[in-house]
Amino acid sequence: MARPVEYDLNKVLNTAMEIFWKKGFEGVSMNELVTHTGLNRRTMYSLFKDKEGLFRDALENYYKKQSSDKLSVLIKNPGIKGIELFFETFVFSNKFIGCLFSNTIREKDFMTEETYK
Repeated sequence: MARPVEYDLNKVLNTAMEIFWKKGFEGVSMNELVTHTGLNRRTMYSLFKDKEGLFRDALENYYKKQSSDKLSVLIKNPGIKGIELFFETFVFSNKFIGCLFSNTIREKDFMTEETYK
């Protein structure tokens, strides 16, 4: 009998996204990702193939999460108020660590064209 799945994929992607966001692709080791996500190495490679595969999925997760958050402000607040609130979400706080996409572009040389699709 197969073992049940013991991980939450969304939580794994969120954790990886946060690590990549703070340290960048080059600054993160596969060991660190395994440790922080709670996945064992075999599962990590089975799910994502390699570090770049996990990064691609984490980046897609970031995009979905960010766009969903931003668009929900417009949906919940129609008209001018929605537009004002939408742009307020772009105000930088003291904890601002940059945009994951912008940070990724600075490291662009290490990624294949497929990463940006």
